[in-house]
Amino acid sequence: MSLDYYALYLLLALGTVLSPGPAVIYTIGNTLTRGSRHAIAGFVGVAVGILMVATLASLAVIWFTHWLAGGQQILTLGGALYLLYLGVNSWRQRGVSPVMGKSSDRDCWRSFVKGALISLLNPKAIIFFTSLFPQFIDFRQGALGQCLLLALTFSAVVLVVHGGYCLVFRWVGLQGYGERFARGINRLSAVMFTGFAILLLIRALG
Repeated sequence: MSLDYYALYLLLALGTVLSPGPAVIYTIGNTLTRGSRHAIAGFVGVAVGILMVATLASLAVIWFTHWLAGGQQILTLGGALYLLYLGVNSWRQRGVSPVMGKSSDRDCWRSFVKGALISLLNPKAIIFFTSLFPQFIDFRQGALGQCLLLALTFSAVVLVVHGGYCLVFRWVGLQGYGERFARGINRLSAVMFTGFAILLLIRALG
């Protein structure tokens, strides 16, 4: 995997994690209602869950491309179509602002477990990684090592981005800009997903 491909993957991972979804809303909600300790425990759980799902996806990709002739091209086409779907879905998605309130849950371990389950029980996650990884892996080299690098990178991006949400979204939400901010992130993610989908389709069909 070249440095250029890794940089593209990093950009796509950033756009994906920035897009408001269940994990982001969970982090924002914890920040506003339970405090920083619960928020940190929660998004660390999300990152650990993502790492587990991405590792399983890595094994699935390696098995699929090894045993099925033309498997790499099939995954490339499937990944492009799925990214196109994500782009359309992100553009249509409405921004959501968390509602402030009180919580009696003082156990940070439970916040961690909930965060991990958000990732592990998301049926779209395994499809996403299975579609994404083949686009950036050089199968002539060590595919497993590259997959693990991509998985670790995505988890690290989760930690950085969710940490940023934890730091800034309290102010954003309290000022009443939460929904507008989320809508703008959705639009940006939609453009990125659609652009990558077009590039992948050109690559697969060219």
